[in-house]
Amino acid sequence: LSNCKRLKLVSPGPGRLASPMVAGILPESVDKKAFVQMLLSKHRLSIRPTHDQFGFNGIRFSMHIFNTADDVDYAADVVQKEL
Repeated sequence: LSNCKRLKLVSPGPGRLASPMVAGILPESVDKKAFVQMLLSKHRLSIRPTHDQFGFNGIRFSMHIFNTADDVDYAADVVQKEL
């Protein structure tokens, strides 16, 4: 996702502050709720829009132990393709 020019990652990178939750800012022209719904219906990719009170037009990925490296690569590829 760091190569995706239309998504600005705002979560810390690798290191002490790294987290399984990764958030990114979408361009203002992209409706975050419609975008995540499209990803689910078209690609079976389930991510979430950021909460409105966060103050930015974003999406968040919440990885867990059951996600594989292939799952993460798929999510990154799909988001890049659709943006």
